[in-house]
Amino acid sequence: MTRYDEVTAEAASFDELMEGFTAGLAETVRKDASMHRLWYDLRAQSLFEPAFRADVAEIDKSLERMIWRVLSRFADLAGAPVRVPSSVAYAMFDGLFQQCLLKHLAGDRRAVAVLRSQVRLVVGQLVGTVAGEPARRARRSRATHPSERARRGAAASPSASASR
Repeated sequence: MTRYDEVTAEAASFDELMEGFTAGLAETVRKDASMHRLWYDLRAQSLFEPAFRADVAEIDKSLERMIWRVLSRFADLAGAPVRVPSSVAYAMFDGLFQQCLLKHLAGDRRAVAVLRSQVRLVVGQLVGTVAGEPARRARRSRATHPSERARRGAAASPSASASR
């Protein structure tokens, strides 16, 4: 559940987080496919077997929180809010991931690349950015950060103007 915490914490830009997050998703599809297949089987079995429901609900909530941490960091870097609740965001990413896993297990060599592309699109939609825009927004959000505004305000004050 902490697979993406490091890249989330260390990313200095929207684009850097996107690269790290999508690379991590690609790696987990390729290396951990059998574990994910077991997860989806367990989740489906919980629809029929009440004994699985509490554990599945707990794991599912942990996955939702994981996705929310990543999306929240994207939003911070973009200077834009996340446009949907965490449950909706998780459902979207889970659906994309499951589709990719199914295709990957069926031998589709493009499945992982398609996942990475779709994640870029969805993140852009969920945090109010469009392709190519995140870096500009992130720069603009830093320029309007309170400490930056305070610095600019001091530079624009009459005493600062007199010293120029």
